[in-house]
Amino acid sequence: MILSHKYRFIFIKTRKTAGTSVEISLSRFCGPDDVVTPISVEDELIRRKMGVGPRNYDGLLPDWKALRHGRLARGFRYWNHMRASQIRRRVGRRIWNSYFKFCFERNPWDKTVSLFHHERKHKKAHRWEDNIDSFLQHREHRLPSDFRRYTIGGLVAVDRIGRYEQLEHDLTHICQQVGIEFDGWLPRAKGNFRTDRRHYTDVLDARQRDIVSKRFAQEIQLLGYSFST
Repeated sequence: MILSHKYRFIFIKTRKTAGTSVEISLSRFCGPDDVVTPISVEDELIRRKMGVGPRNYDGLLPDWKALRHGRLARGFRYWNHMRASQIRRRVGRRIWNSYFKFCFERNPWDKTVSLFHHERKHKKAHRWEDNIDSFLQHREHRLPSDFRRYTIGGLVAVDRIGRYEQLEHDLTHICQQVGIEFDGWLPRAKGNFRTDRRHYTDVLDARQRDIVSKRFAQEIQLLGYSFST
């Protein structure tokens, strides 16, 4: 997640949409007062090679009014995959309404297959989830739907939902919108965990397809994703 006062934008980070790569790339342009949240140790190594890192996310600024009344300080902590409602609550409506807010989304069937390979590679999947069918049976209600991350009360709360399928194109246009001279560089963060590169239509059968369809029904309706794209 990035909150840039320098360029007046808020990047809401969704899951399995190259969010870490976008975050690393955009971190290069952030100012000293911007909020940049931490990422994994291995991905921070990529970012630190450019001399940048997380900042202003830890909520150490105290709530002095609360302290005067004998209560604990209420710092404004930020973290990686925050929801739009959580960010708005921290920044206030003036900043929220005036900054350009964006995120990225991905075809849900492709997103699900990507998650399966990621979890298995990093041993987050249990031994009984070693194939996509058992994985979906046990994870059906925990698949990475991000609809509530970029909506508030069921309504889209961001100004732009970019597409993972055309990531560089959409990010370039977003950067133009906020005044960043984007050079097209995106690191390959978290991109080395998948050995099976088959298209998701060759991986999922009809029943598995329907499981994903139900879990991601809101994204499919909003963005028009289909099983063949």
